[in-house]
Amino acid sequence: MKCTLFSLLLCLVCTVGARGQRINCMNGFDALQQKNYGIALAEFRSLQERNPSVAAYGLALIYGTTREFKDLDSAIFYLESAIETHAALLSSSSRRRRDNLVEIGWEAEHMKALFMVLLREKFQTLKGKKELAGLTELLSKLPVTELKDSVLQCRDSLWFNACEVTSRACLMTLQWSSPNSRYLASIRQRINELEFQQWVIHGSELELSSYITYHPRSPFTSLAEDELYQLYLLSNDTIQFKSFIALYPFNRNVDRIWRAYYQLSAGNYDPSRMRSFIDRNPDYPFIELVRDELESFGRALYPYATEDGVLGYMGGQGEVLIPADFDWAGEFLEGLAVVMKGEKYGVINKQGNIHIPISFDFISDFRQGYAIFELDGTFGVLNRAGITVIQNLYPDLEWVFGDLLVYEVEGQKGLMQITGEPLCPPMFDELNPVNEMLAIAYKAGKSGVINSSLTEVIKFQFDRITKVPQGFLVEKNGLKGIYDVMGKEVLAVQYEGIGESKQGFIVLKKGGMFSHVNSQTWRINAMWYTGYENDLKLATLVNGQFLIQKKKAYYWTDTLRRTTKLFAFDQLNAVGEVLAGRKSKAGQFGFWDRNGVELSPFHFDYVEPLSNGQYLVSRAGMSGIYSTSGVPLIPCSYDDIVTWQENTYYMVQIGTKKGIFTLDGREVLPVAYDWIKKFNEQCWMLNKAGELCYYFPETQQWIKHYR
Repeated sequence: MKCTLFSLLLCLVCTVGARGQRINCMNGFDALQQKNYGIALAEFRSLQERNPSVAAYGLALIYGTTREFKDLDSAIFYLESAIETHAALLSSSSRRRRDNLVEIGWEAEHMKALFMVLLREKFQTLKGKKELAGLTELLSKLPVTELKDSVLQCRDSLWFNACEVTSRACLMTLQWSSPNSRYLASIRQRINELEFQQWVIHGSELELSSYITYHPRSPFTSLAEDELYQLYLLSNDTIQFKSFIALYPFNRNVDRIWRAYYQLSAGNYDPSRMRSFIDRNPDYPFIELVRDELESFGRALYPYATEDGVLGYMGGQGEVLIPADFDWAGEFLEGLAVVMKGEKYGVINKQGNIHIPISFDFISDFRQGYAIFELDGTFGVLNRAGITVIQNLYPDLEWVFGDLLVYEVEGQKGLMQITGEPLCPPMFDELNPVNEMLAIAYKAGKSGVINSSLTEVIKFQFDRITKVPQGFLVEKNGLKGIYDVMGKEVLAVQYEGIGESKQGFIVLKKGGMFSHVNSQTWRINAMWYTGYENDLKLATLVNGQFLIQKKKAYYWTDTLRRTTKLFAFDQLNAVGEVLAGRKSKAGQFGFWDRNGVELSPFHFDYVEPLSNGQYLVSRAGMSGIYSTSGVPLIPCSYDDIVTWQENTYYMVQIGTKKGIFTLDGREVLPVAYDWIKKFNEQCWMLNKAGELCYYFPETQQWIKHYR
């Protein structure tokens, strides 16, 4: 009986105990649902010893989902604990109890999903705060998922940026810690860069050469080779070049040093020096190219065009020597020609080989072994070997004084040597070469003349300076004078006007009067005459006579002051050996001699004096040429006539066709060509019906491409 009673009591206690435990579990979740967070917290903590997984899950919910108790670190800690102890509790729980707990979310997959939500939230918080240590710790909690990859890349990025510029150890630790990092290439690049910088501190030859020796596979080995090459190149010394070739035969720039060595040794396309170089250097890697150049030395090549306009080069008999492959082809100078394909320029040699890659925006003709190039909107200089001797750092570059360069910085012009060494800082507003020795310059609003030694030949004190045959016409405050090319004032700056020189005399205008000055002795005529309209042009002294005006009448006056009244006319527009004008206001133009004898019919619409002393005449829209003495040279049969080749020829035109005459009226080329251009000093380039040909006026030789 006692035994039976004890057994029933034990069962009742167990039943009550189990029911009480369930009530404690549900009480915590019920309180959490009702937002009684303090009660819920107490309930879950009381369960920690008896039911650690459920208690930890409840605590994770409190710290992870409530605003009042929000603590991500605690939530992650408790949820991780709940997941770890879940399996043990699950195996010892009855089915009914498991079902009740699943209803409140105590289920493995649900807790793992919630765990990932908390970890993502933690990641965003750490990412925003850039907490490197926290991200590293977070990585240890994450399974292999997309989130882990994101955290890893964020951590590595922060770590990479946190490493100091000189902290190679920091970067190597990162590389070891994260061998699969997305930033691995950048990490290795930075490590190699720091290693290079710490090794090559002063950029000395010893540092560079030893780095190359001990780091043959480093990506910075090429940079070290380039800097070593630049050290030798800057010496511009053949002995140094030869040393480089001997010491560093495997340097990737050894061919460039060979070219620089050849360039400096062989001179500017000098055949004797070229032969001497290859005799002394039989191991020159481009020796066959030099031999080919020597074989073609002196052989002239001329561009020719195919029917579709592509250009190549032909020889003196019209034979094709370089096949057509270019959109534009320049003249061969110093053995090289600038060519263009598409929008890019390059250089070829006489064998048709690419000498300088076709990759530049512009390349000038070579001048004493150097050419100006443009790349990306800025200008520099390269030599015949294709080596850049002046980097393209300037918005403008141009030749001056033969072998010097005008460069521009922020709108100001300076001078430099071909080596790039500045001769003077940017100090000129403008610099315009006059010849190989002199240039007109503008500085601070004033004009002067300098020579190739940068000496002021004419001081910077004038408003304007113009080159004239006698030297320089200078202007200041509205007055004019003349300086010779040595900078000597030969005509004081006190004249209102200075005319052109005719037969050694120049008309001067001062105070409303005019006179003449001898342009050889600069002696001024003592007599001054009353000025009149256009007197600087009409009062020129020719054959000892000039015109004066008295009460609207014109008189010839000679140097002895003897006067002769000029014949009646309505207008004069030119006075030289003959006079050009018209007899009446409604009449047309013609020529008189100085005695008033008519030299031509007065039937021209206009007569224009030319700078060579001859006259361009126009009648019914057609043009012709008269001589200085009023004699017809080219009939009035052409639509247009212009002086050509620095006033040594006339180019005539009928419709779209052009021809050439000499100054004395002899036909050189008939009016049959679409265009005529100067190819060089001895040769003209002609186009007729789309076909190019060449003409040598001195020998009357023709070159035509035979397809």
